[in-house]
Amino acid sequence: MSPTLLRVLLLAAFILPGGCTIVVPLGGSRPAMQEVIAQPGSRDKIAIIPITGIIQSTESKSVLRSRPSPVASLASRLRLAEQDAAVKAVLLTINSPGGSVAASDLLYHQLRDFRERSGKLVVAQLLDVGASGGYYSALAADEIHALPTSITCSIGVIVVQVSADKLLRNHGLEINAYTSGERKDAGAPYKAASIKDKQLFTTLVSDFSQQFFELVTDRRSPDADAREYTQGGVCTANQALEWGLIDGIHYPEETIERIRDNLKLDQPTLVNYEYQHSNNPSLYQASLQAGGSPFNPLPESFSTRLTPGIYYLANNW
Repeated sequence: MSPTLLRVLLLAAFILPGGCTIVVPLGGSRPAMQEVIAQPGSRDKIAIIPITGIIQSTESKSVLRSRPSPVASLASRLRLAEQDAAVKAVLLTINSPGGSVAASDLLYHQLRDFRERSGKLVVAQLLDVGASGGYYSALAADEIHALPTSITCSIGVIVVQVSADKLLRNHGLEINAYTSGERKDAGAPYKAASIKDKQLFTTLVSDFSQQFFELVTDRRSPDADAREYTQGGVCTANQALEWGLIDGIHYPEETIERIRDNLKLDQPTLVNYEYQHSNNPSLYQASLQAGGSPFNPLPESFSTRLTPGIYYLANNW
């Protein structure tokens, strides 16, 4: 293959949204999700449901397998928890720096609707990172708790935009786009952003940020004097507690104990919902199945390439 042709193919893969992935299906269709007992106990149950990795509404695909999107996975798990009268509460374990604006909002509304329909207690436990869209999702819970070392906040919006016009010119490539309006191709990677393009994206960032701020105010009533959280940066669990953004700093086992005491449950059974049975289920299985180590996962979806878009996402996390 000539160097020129190779450059053209690389540029095409770079410019086309999402690139191109060849998926080889193995093992047929995905089995139905089923309950896995993490810790046996009484008839009453607490369901442990994870939100892990980059929050998106499309499934993650690779050559060997595909993973359902966080939106689809949460919907399936909440459905099982709602249908089981023995499930008295949901412990939502969140290890996510956020994701797309739309997917984060979908998770929030799924959780809010579940809580309102079922009347079951929903408690969020932030793990390594529960920031931006991860924190946005947690706002649907009745309570939010974090580890002493959790990273959270990052309340705001980031627009990811790739500009490749100089790269194209340097390689003698030119892309012509014929649009119905001057802003129709705003943000396109083949051209430099105009002043009007920048104004458009600034307006989008402002609108979606305001939606996030209003949700925080409505659900948490944060300290009016602590406006630092509106600057978009991450914060520690101690700062979040001081500003009224979380309810407490606890380890997962302590949070479960608080749920037991709150609902007066006698040694409830802890359950997960997975696509296949585990040979060694445990309290930490939800995080393990999501793709990492117990309550400290580095999920596969963290490496998902971000395409240009609008995100509730903590940068560099």
